[in-house]
Amino acid sequence: MALLIVLSVVSFDLFSKLVIIDLVMQPPRSIPVTSFLSLELGFNSGSFFGLYSEFFMRTSKLVLAADAATAILVLAWAAATKSRLQSSALGLLAGGAIANAWDRVQRGAVTEFIDIHVGDWNWPAFNLADIAVVLGATALVIAYLRRTSNQSGGIE
Repeated sequence: MALLIVLSVVSFDLFSKLVIIDLVMQPPRSIPVTSFLSLELGFNSGSFFGLYSEFFMRTSKLVLAADAATAILVLAWAAATKSRLQSSALGLLAGGAIANAWDRVQRGAVTEFIDIHVGDWNWPAFNLADIAVVLGATALVIAYLRRTSNQSGGIE
């Protein structure tokens, strides 16, 4: 289950980035989708919200090795679990991490293009792999809470 999710997340994310860069954003511009959502092409050379860009630039091989090791550990965890929810969550996490790492290798930065804003407030741009990571982390917390509830005699 997890491997299929990983392959799906990586495929959809990398395809979406290719379409955005090569077709939609030629020329680069802001494309309003709704009053709070637009497409804005950006490249993140750092980690979350662009933090530590200089560190990532200086240590890119070390960061990629850490990404690969983390993805392998997450996939091993997914293979060992008997919970479908936990396996799916881990597949989403690994798929998002692999897709963004692949993008970083290809372009030297992660392609971001989904921009959410309300008035003067603007969330940092993100991509489909980022969504998969957030959904995976959320599902992993839910799986943990369910397991804890079941072990303490709660109702599932």
